[in-house]
Amino acid sequence: MSYKNPSLAELVAELRFEIGVLTHQKLFEIAGAVQTLGQSQVEFPNPGGVNLTVAPDGSIRPSGPKIFCWNVERTRLVQLQEGIVAVNHVGNYQGWDGFFDLFKSVHEAVLQVIPGVTPESIALNAVDRLLVPKSGYRLGKYLNCGGPFIPRELENCETACDLTMGRGILNVDSRNSVIVISSRINEANVMIQFNSVLQELTRSNFPVQEHIEQLHQSSNQRFEGLITDETRAFMGGEK
Repeated sequence: MSYKNPSLAELVAELRFEIGVLTHQKLFEIAGAVQTLGQSQVEFPNPGGVNLTVAPDGSIRPSGPKIFCWNVERTRLVQLQEGIVAVNHVGNYQGWDGFFDLFKSVHEAVLQVIPGVTPESIALNAVDRLLVPKSGYRLGKYLNCGGPFIPRELENCETACDLTMGRGILNVDSRNSVIVISSRINEANVMIQFNSVLQELTRSNFPVQEHIEQLHQSSNQRFEGLITDETRAFMGGEK
């Protein structure tokens, strides 16, 4: 389903490559190609500092430079660093088609610089936020407690809440799935945030762009399993 007022606040598609593939020179060449896609505002966060990255074995080690390529409106961001290429959407969500077009173009820019290169893993991270009235609030009014993901015991929760669920280890099970849910209450409103992460090892017979489309479908199915009809109405209903 698609909604008139979607709750999606941020969407990140991430490609992770074998260490040593994205050298400093290659990162800057990719950044140059990405700039031609409308991502013309280039930043170097933490210049002169030490950037850290998580290696496939879970260890943390120093990495090379980070390059941020924003569009002028600062709603689309391409992040480049050693071993990682990520495409972000921030703010008012304009739909999957535009985001996928940018992802596809960025992936093709990587292939232009490093022909034939294949990422080791691919991930899709969706962050949704709902700001709802405090009056009459309970978690089960907006999230599907007792459904496929959230325990029924939380249905009548009227206080702040944190819930983290994970399944699978990427390098053991070929996939990792995480859901993080939080709610915070002030005098008038409740902010509910749920973060869904799907990460899988790539497969030689499954093209990257088809793979991210499949993750998007899985993410949508998960979203529908997390929310209630009250939330669907709150988002304005289907377009």
